[in-house]
Amino acid sequence: MRSSDALSGRKDTAEIQMERDLADAMSTLWPDPAQRTQLRIAAMMAIGTLRLSLDDWRNDTSDTPLAQHLDRNFRALMPLANDGE
Repeated sequence: MRSSDALSGRKDTAEIQMERDLADAMSTLWPDPAQRTQLRIAAMMAIGTLRLSLDDWRNDTSDTPLAQHLDRNFRALMPLANDGE
């Protein structure tokens, strides 16, 4: 993916679409239009964390499961979420 600009561009487009799809799904659960921006940000953070976790997993030489990378990276977001309280 990284060696081809065309493939990288398609991957980026797919990830943007995943962000939109996730935000739309969350909007179904939480339909308040005033929350739309917050839901989009949450979707962007979730997909960004997934991307980071996948990169970590691909570059990991210790065979750590993807689930552990996801857990660690999502936990890293918790202090950010708690600052708003």
